[in-house]
Amino acid sequence: MEKEAARLPASYQEQGGGALVGLMHQTVVGFIAWRRPPGGFAAEAWELKRLWVRPQARGTGLGRTLTQAVLDRAAAGDRKAVYLDTVPEAMPAAHKLYLDMGFKPCPAYGDNPMPGLAYLRKDL
Repeated sequence: MEKEAARLPASYQEQGGGALVGLMHQTVVGFIAWRRPPGGFAAEAWELKRLWVRPQARGTGLGRTLTQAVLDRAAAGDRKAVYLDTVPEAMPAAHKLYLDMGFKPCPAYGDNPMPGLAYLRKDL
């Protein structure tokens, strides 16, 4: 996670983007980032990216907590929606979490060529 965070592009820090970590016993066990969606197609939206939860923290609700923290920040920042993409076959627990939290399928956005992507949106 630390290597992933170190490589985050500046776009996560610009225009209201950012990142959060989740701690357990003073150890980083979770990470999430957000930014404006690619291409600026939704100036009033954010794109959720890079949700990671280490194995020792899975099942604790940390992924939900981190995701909700971004949703809360988006709402407080007058964003109207949060988008994300995920690969349901590779990350079924994350996909289920997003659906349980009210994300709905939406048309593809950006130019991610990865096969099997599911695009989701949550209106705030």
